[in-house]
Amino acid sequence: MKEIKHPSKRIEHVLEVPNLIELQLNSYKWFLREGLPELLKSFTPIWDFTKTNYIEFLDFSLGEPKYTIPESRDRDITFEAPLKVQVRLGGKDREVIESEVYLGDLPLMTDQGTFIINGRERVIVSQLSRSPGIYFDDDVDLSMQILIKSRVIPNEGPWLELESEPNFVVRSAISQSKKIPVTQLIKALNAFDEARYPVHRVLSKAIHRRLAEPLADPETGEVLAETDTLITQDFVDSLPKKLRDASVFTYSPVGTNDELLMTFGTKVTLDKPKAAGLYSMRPLADIKQGDDLIVGKLKRIDRETAAKIESLGLKKIDVLNVNPFIDATVEHDSTKTTKDALLDFHKGMRPGESPNEETAKTHLFGLFFDKRRYDLARVGRRQINRRFNLDVPLNVRNLTIEDLVEAIHYMTKLREGEVYGDDIDHLQNKRVRSVGELLLSQLRVGFVRMEKVARERMTSAEQENLLPGIILSVKPVSASIKSFFSSNQLSTFMDQTNPLSELTNKRRLSSLGPGGLQRNSAKLEVRDVHRSHYGRICPIETPEGPNIGLISQLTVYARVDEYGLIQTPFRIVKDGRVTADIVYLAAGEDDDARVAPADTKYNERGEFLADRVQIRHRGSYPTVNKSEIDYMDVSPVQIISVATSCIPFLENDDANRALMGANMQRQAVPLLRSDRPIVGTGYEKRAA
Repeated sequence: MKEIKHPSKRIEHVLEVPNLIELQLNSYKWFLREGLPELLKSFTPIWDFTKTNYIEFLDFSLGEPKYTIPESRDRDITFEAPLKVQVRLGGKDREVIESEVYLGDLPLMTDQGTFIINGRERVIVSQLSRSPGIYFDDDVDLSMQILIKSRVIPNEGPWLELESEPNFVVRSAISQSKKIPVTQLIKALNAFDEARYPVHRVLSKAIHRRLAEPLADPETGEVLAETDTLITQDFVDSLPKKLRDASVFTYSPVGTNDELLMTFGTKVTLDKPKAAGLYSMRPLADIKQGDDLIVGKLKRIDRETAAKIESLGLKKIDVLNVNPFIDATVEHDSTKTTKDALLDFHKGMRPGESPNEETAKTHLFGLFFDKRRYDLARVGRRQINRRFNLDVPLNVRNLTIEDLVEAIHYMTKLREGEVYGDDIDHLQNKRVRSVGELLLSQLRVGFVRMEKVARERMTSAEQENLLPGIILSVKPVSASIKSFFSSNQLSTFMDQTNPLSELTNKRRLSSLGPGGLQRNSAKLEVRDVHRSHYGRICPIETPEGPNIGLISQLTVYARVDEYGLIQTPFRIVKDGRVTADIVYLAAGEDDDARVAPADTKYNERGEFLADRVQIRHRGSYPTVNKSEIDYMDVSPVQIISVATSCIPFLENDDANRALMGANMQRQAVPLLRSDRPIVGTGYEKRAA
């Protein structure tokens, strides 16, 4: 094919086009290597109702498929392999039995990223859904008061919503249940070890926290403070200078109202205190006039009391300036301790039952700490860690007290305009759920049903007749696999019109499907092109009609990382020179970066020829000095999908006509003897 492009317009080819179906292949590999073993582990062990017998899942194996791929097509059957699980049955006064149990047939993925179900090739479309994590939003009510809302969205389990009122009281609701003060929820969570997870903090910035481990001098080994020591400013000042900025394990004490006020408060010393400065503060010690108590320790000072204290003519007074949200919420919280909070919480959630501490703990544990019912997932934990600059390990997939403490601080910053609310359409708040994850969540439903049946059988059957094969029912698991591949909204017959239609089917992203959006109610903002789509989702290729903007395509160079976030490659620029290093960035990571376009001219040493270059930065296109540039695009084709990249002279087309062109290429009937195009872009070979 003759290239008629002028040499001066040619752009250096920096990065090879990746394997275009790796999203499907990698996701299924993850399911077999990590997803399925993790699922078996989360359902181990299953005890019967009397806690006498148990059954454990040890490992699984996939047998050989009965028929090959061509045979499966010819016979109109599914290309699948038997799934067998190694289980152990044990209990009180009985010997342990280990055996292999058949749990149904699992369809296998072909090398082309497809499944053969009843002789027909099917593709599971990836879902673009809201990422687990914590989100903030600000709103204004009718009286022009700023209201702050926060949502903790897990991968599995109930949503937790925090909402401020005009009087600064923050109330929390679990999946639209009755609202309770957030201080009550924090105190109730304090009853669980899982919630009290310590985090690293610099000592000088951990005032009013407690040590989670003994503090020792690194040189002498001398223990300077024991575990649970309260960190005060005086304590920090008493330490050697080199230790004051040391990072230590700390936790926030929140068991009582007084501890909450200290955790969220800052000590302030007022010289010759005046009534205006004392109002709404809380003294750190009782203030008396003779034997008469004017105001108790950590009680709120009202205007009348403030005037009284001013009249005493004190030289100085130590007070606590408490976070306004907590200050107001504690006043509206009728509970004082963790036990009170637990009982009151249980009474509110289950009004009919007589509350006792044990049942209240069991109920709250089931809501937030039972791994089978509540899971933030690794991506949710990562998002919370990044937002609040915490170092909680990614395997801690439940909500912790530190998360809620930091959320209240963030709500305060948002109200004062120091930070901004979240844009829910930004791609950093969305993630891709591919075939492996979708299949796993469907299998989890089957396992829950199987667990229920196993419990009933273990309790009711005769002890002598108990065998793993009898206890475990195959039906729920095989039914969930079958329903996923045959009737799930994201399971589609592969589009086999031509090679391009096959490829776009496998690289499609859908916002519809289980747990996703409804096409009837999806608003314009969700469907629109967002600046964070740059290099990740194609702004051109999407269907016309009711699904416009809800079904989209991955761009040519985009890839999905282990957390399900879409990444795009950039070349690193240092001091106005383009280097050979390439970095993949997820949405949000390039927000503050200054990115030069791929066709920016540079010499053989990588130095930009022009001193000032027009770049992309936070949705605008300023011209800056070349030394300010951070990254450079790898290719002009980086922002569009495979089908769109096959349109010659795309930059001269109207976007609406290009959309039709990209869609109509998928409908082209292939010839028996295919021929290269007369005018092409060079990407046709990769697609074919």
